[in-house]
Formats: sequence, structure tokens, C-alpha cells
Amino acid sequence: MLNLNKDIYLTILLMIITVSLLFLNIGKTKSIDIEKPSNILFDKSTNTLYLSSLTLKQKIAQMIITYENSENVDVLQNMLIGGIYLGAKPTKTDFIDTINNFQNNATIPFFVAVDLEGCENPFENFQKFPTLREIETKEEAYQVGYEEGKLLNELGFNINFAPVLDLTDTIWNCRNFVGTPEEIAEKGANYIKGLQENGIIATSKHYPGKTLSIKDPHRFITYATIDRNDILPFETAIENNVSAIMISWVIV
Repeated sequence: MLNLNKDIYLTILLMIITVSLLFLNIGKTKSIDIEKPSNILFDKSTNTLYLSSLTLKQKIAQMIITYENSENVDVLQNMLIGGIYLGAKPTKTDFIDTINNFQNNATIPFFVAVDLEGCENPFENFQKFPTLREIETKEEAYQVGYEEGKLLNELGFNINFAPVLDLTDTIWNCRNFVGTPEEIAEKGANYIKGLQENGIIATSKHYPGKTLSIKDPHRFITYATIDRNDILPFETAIENNVSAIMISWVIV
């Protein structure tokens, strides 16, 4: 598994996460002929990408994460798409083989992302995890993050779009930690620590909060007033070196 430490990857990730979801269907498009890129400066010994060696189009492509589609591996590699997102699969072998298929011969290794955040577990067929709501202590939060990170590393992932740090979840009732703002912040920080100790990029979401307490922001335009408590878990996550932050869909 590649522990990707690309130069300024936090900045890129923030842009990936806020922009890329608009382009998730790229991986499902029909195959097209794209020439393999040349003259890309990527140091495999340090996992360092030199952005000056990329064209503008290639830099934009690096800001995109798309659904994986094994039929278009060559296309996505040659486009220099930044990352792939995987949903549920039956077995560990299915995940490993799919990820290796993308990473092998890639000019720039892909970010490989998953949503292991609570309500749905893409690995349910072979490993169970509690929802964030079921986690009662900061110690348990660390242990869950560690075990999830261990599995993700084994399979070849390097990003988890978790944890959710919203204070409430009245839409799905399973995606967030429960407790006071301070308790949620502590649980989040410890979960992040466990995850990142296994080389997995944690993603605190959905900044600045209040995305799960009104209407589903994927389907509706919603309005919310953000206060100091909403921001606290994100500040705590940053203080504890979280690697990425996902911006909310909510209009504030």
C-alpha cells in the first residue's frame, strides 16, 4: 500500500473533495483513446509529485476523484485522474485486485477512497464495524479508527471520507458521534488518530456543521446558522493533524 504524501496534498484534497463529486460519473463513460502522459516528474522513493511538470488539464484531473470502473483503467491512468472511489464488494480479494489493477502501471498513484463512516459498511460481507453513534468513549473511538485503518491499509486504500463531525444527525441517525460538543470533538480526534496511524488519510466532515439536522443536503438547498459549538470538533481535528476536511453542501 502506498502511503501517499504528495506535495501540498492537503490543499489538493480540500479541492478534490469539494469539486470532484460533481464529476463522479467520469469513470462510467465509454472508453476513449488517450495517449499515455510523458515527462511527468513523480519521485516514487518519496511519493513526491512535481506539479510544475503537469499541464493545466493534468492539474485539473488531479483534483478529481471518480467512481472506479475496471473497463476504463487505461483511460483514467492516462488522464491522470487524481483518485478513485470504491463501493461495496463481496470479498477482500475483489477490493485488492481492483485497486492493484488501477495502481499497477499508473504514472501517478491514485488516491483510493471509501466512505466507511457509520451507516453503511462497504466491507460488511467480511468485517463488521460499529456506527459512529454506537461509539461511547474516546478510547473506543481510537480503537475503531485503528481497526478500520488497519483493514483499509491491507486492502490498498489511502483515504477514508470519515469521520462525520456534525453535532447531530436527525436524517440518518447513525452517521455522527453523540455527546456534548467537547465529547464529540474528543471522539473525533481519537478516531482520526487511530485511522492515520495506519497510513490512512482521515477526512473531517462536513465543515462547518449542521448538514445532517435539517434536510438531506444532497437533495435540497438548506440554510443553517453556525455557532461556536459546530466549529469546535473541526478545530480539534485540525489541532490533532487531520489530513483533510470535506466542505458541507449546506448554504450558511
